[in-house]
Amino acid sequence: MLSAYHPLEDKLITHNEYLNYTIECDVQDRGNALKARCPVCNNSMTTVAGKERADGHFRHEAKNSCPTIRTSAAPYENLRPSTIDEKAVEFNKDFVRNNINSIWYKLQELAPFLNVDEAVEILRKARELNIYSYANLDPELIVYVYVNLINFLPSKSYKRLRELKFLFFYQSDHNEADLWIHRGRPSRLFRISYDKQKPCKVVEFESSIDYLTNNERQADEWLLNKLSKEI
Repeated sequence: MLSAYHPLEDKLITHNEYLNYTIECDVQDRGNALKARCPVCNNSMTTVAGKERADGHFRHEAKNSCPTIRTSAAPYENLRPSTIDEKAVEFNKDFVRNNINSIWYKLQELAPFLNVDEAVEILRKARELNIYSYANLDPELIVYVYVNLINFLPSKSYKRLRELKFLFFYQSDHNEADLWIHRGRPSRLFRISYDKQKPCKVVEFESSIDYLTNNERQADEWLLNKLSKEI
């Protein structure tokens, strides 16, 4: 992983920035400096020197259970609601139908080179998991839940323009219920880029609802109809 959280602050730093931190902190042995942290699981990470000074990186310590290590399937795909709230289901689905245009463009922003078929697969997975039945799920934030439901592969991207695999993760406190966020208690959302199985770049997103009012673009009607049928 090319970036990690600073040992004392929730901000992403590079390998070189961490090395500078170990020089500046008041320890005799730089190896005793506080470790950088994984932005997803918050566990400490070790540093790995690269062939050049500029390509050092971070990796999890042995026997770590961070979800970013398990890339063979989409995160959280085994989650199921414990109870069904029919009113919540209809309310959440109606919200998605009424805002499908804004949701489509926000998905494109979160996952560059998004293919229509990927968006269809997201909606099918959401229906399969019945995520709309969670009473505490804020529908305005559902787009951030959507991106957790599939792996974004280069081979499935628009015209195969995506060079790395994207996976999304909420910051974990080992409580899966945190996936279903509601306003006032946001979870940090990260996109991890993978080169095959190796995690590389980390990007953090704010779970903002501005996408509902700031979008002036209008997708083709056929596309919106195709997506709406999958809700």
